[in-house]
Amino acid sequence: MDSRPASRLRVLLFTDVAGSVDLKRRIGNAAYGKLIARHDETFRAIVADEKGAEILNDTGDGFLAAFETASGAVAAALRFQDALARGPWEGERLAVRIGIHQGEVQSVSSGGEREKVVGLAADVAARVMGLAEKGRILLTRAVFDDARQALGPDEGAALAWRAYGRYLLQGIDEPVEIHGVGREGSLPSEPPTGSEKARRAVAADEEATLGWRPAPGHAIPGREEFSLERKLGTGGFGEVWLATRAKLGEKRVFKFCFEAEKLRSFRREIALFRLIRSALGERPDIARLHEVELERPPFYLESEFTEDGDLADWAARRGGIASVPLSTRLDLLARTADAVAAAHSVGVLHKDVKPSNVLVYTADGEPRPRLADFGIGILTDRRRLAEHDITASGFTLSRLTAGESSGSGTRLYSPPESALGVPFTTQGDVYALGVMLYQLVIGDLRRPLGVGWERDVADPILREDVAACVEGDPARRLASAKELAERLRALPARRRARFRRRFVRAGLTAALALAALGAAAAALYLRERDLRKEAVAAREKAILNARQAEGLVGLLRDTLLSVDPAVARGGEVTVREALDTAIARLESAPIEEPAVEAALRDIVGQAFFHMGRYPEARVQFEAALSLYTRANGADDPDTLSMGNNLAVTLQALGEPAEAERVARAAQWRSRAEP
Repeated sequence: MDSRPASRLRVLLFTDVAGSVDLKRRIGNAAYGKLIARHDETFRAIVADEKGAEILNDTGDGFLAAFETASGAVAAALRFQDALARGPWEGERLAVRIGIHQGEVQSVSSGGEREKVVGLAADVAARVMGLAEKGRILLTRAVFDDARQALGPDEGAALAWRAYGRYLLQGIDEPVEIHGVGREGSLPSEPPTGSEKARRAVAADEEATLGWRPAPGHAIPGREEFSLERKLGTGGFGEVWLATRAKLGEKRVFKFCFEAEKLRSFRREIALFRLIRSALGERPDIARLHEVELERPPFYLESEFTEDGDLADWAARRGGIASVPLSTRLDLLARTADAVAAAHSVGVLHKDVKPSNVLVYTADGEPRPRLADFGIGILTDRRRLAEHDITASGFTLSRLTAGESSGSGTRLYSPPESALGVPFTTQGDVYALGVMLYQLVIGDLRRPLGVGWERDVADPILREDVAACVEGDPARRLASAKELAERLRALPARRRARFRRRFVRAGLTAALALAALGAAAAALYLRERDLRKEAVAAREKAILNARQAEGLVGLLRDTLLSVDPAVARGGEVTVREALDTAIARLESAPIEEPAVEAALRDIVGQAFFHMGRYPEARVQFEAALSLYTRANGADDPDTLSMGNNLAVTLQALGEPAEAERVARAAQWRSRAEP
């Protein structure tokens, strides 16, 4: 049995009275004792008010306390500083320094009444506190980021948040990012000085990206008319925030860059956006760039905001992407492919096509996509910039061209060749669109494209489209994003063409079945013509059933097979009336042979499917599947084929889960088309 103490993830707060030795020397131990007693009482009361907080150690001139949340620790530190600053104090006033860090700690028995807290996290918290000067609160990165989000506009608006860069702390192997928080106007902008136990490790080109950091309720330096609302995301470049213009209520997205080496990506994105706008004009399916600040910090790109958020956000508010009709999902992807194709037409490759980079807005009551974030995009031909008088400042042109490898981007949507370091091409974006198509069809935007993905897509046509996009060999992949958009928009026509092929085969099968049934009836008649009189009645009944089946097949042949619904005179009404008549005859005329009735219902169901009347097609296919199963068994080819018909229909009705269940229950498998 493992007797080691359990580790816990806690937020540790270390306090210490700044200049305590000099203060004791000046006022004496007795006076200092009174000050420290009040100090202790104040801190203990603040910790007691915070749920889940506890004091771990009393160090004499300070405390080590643990909190459940970063926001709780920061709020307690601020209240403690405020209480010490307000007084009233007689004579001298204590000033404390505070360090906060989050990590795992263990409690071990030291033989006394109180357990001792051990762990690297406690050492880091002590080092961070030691770096602070009097009146200062320093935090490590995780605490800083969490607290900024949790302390809302009402609490956080009066606060300032700053980044001071990395420090090498004694006893800690890796550099630690140090940040500060304090009341607005009182937080120093200069980084902590450092000491022999904490040395600053910031390169010269990083200085410009440090300092101010966004938080809810804060104004943006240089754009004070905008107030920050909430953080939308994080990337290697920095952070993305939603802001609102106070007077107009207009919302914008601000993409802040806090990494010096990522400023090149900012400049790259600007160049690509300008090229797209210059060559193609403003497009509703590509996000627009409004303002740019790259001259002085904070550096940012300001772009438009869509109320519905990205594709995943939009879908989540509708109960998940599986709840959205399949036709709507496919339309969104076709329009996204249009945007990708437009960018490709001017030599711009996106390199990071994924749901979070597809914003959704509403036009004429319908959802529409808008492709965003060209931050890692590249050009296939640098001459495009010169053609449109665009200057690529701040980076070399080689960083903007297709000579870069296909690496980077989001792994889930990256093409296989990205692992080989080969140049990225248009087929890389096509691959990403194929993964998105797969996710949209199955109704799961988080599902990776793994081995056996084909089993998840019941519709054979959509399965072909996904396969064409995600082919492992780029040369055999779908030629362009434009071709994918065209294929998706042509889906109804492609289904009709497929239907006609199956319809003709079904008619021939029914005719052959009828001929076989007639031959069998004739043979039966010749073989049993000399039997007893009682057998004659049964024989005549069988022949009657055959004639009834022949009459029904004739009806279907005359009313359906001879009419092409796409070009029939009188339009859909004539075909619909013919189908309704055929169903009425089918329901009223008893057929004792299940396989015959199943074949007839199969034909009628396919006609309904061709016309887009999916609910009626479902009724006929379900009846035919039941009849085929009863007559021939679950493994019969006709039964398997009918399971496929029903699964495709369910997919068209927007029921992917039920389609998958039916396909698997019917043991469906892919069959080659003629």
